[in-house]
Amino acid sequence: MKEALLLANSFRSRSINGDAVDCKSAGLDHAWFDPRILHHNLKKNSMEKLIRNNAVAVLVSPGFGAGWYSWHSVEELIYDPSIVQWVESRELDKIQTYMELKYPEVYCGGLEDLVVEWVPIGSKFRIDEYDGAESLITFESQGWFTA
Repeated sequence: MKEALLLANSFRSRSINGDAVDCKSAGLDHAWFDPRILHHNLKKNSMEKLIRNNAVAVLVSPGFGAGWYSWHSVEELIYDPSIVQWVESRELDKIQTYMELKYPEVYCGGLEDLVVEWVPIGSKFRIDEYDGAESLITFESQGWFTA
């Protein structure tokens, strides 16, 4: 299975005050990271994405209660390759630790229900939410009209 990491820096972390974070000491097998690099990458609107078979991994939480993206609105977290891989292997404890280190200010509702959905590269989509349950809606699946 062909797999690529865009901007292969998915294990880099930052703290809320901008200091470097040692993810390896938290048991995540990651190296030290200088948050200025992350800031530089985000300024260029670049996001890390996991791609397999010409599709992008997108994280959604279909369970009722609390959503994932719909409750924190951090776009990069719907693509984060580290989280995608841990969801696939059901290592939710690693996701929790990662979130506490890299995004301490972000609410992690919907974490227990996260699933990976695969969207063809370049496809338009949105994440709808009803009562905490998220669903991924592609442009192609909506039957849009053209005037």
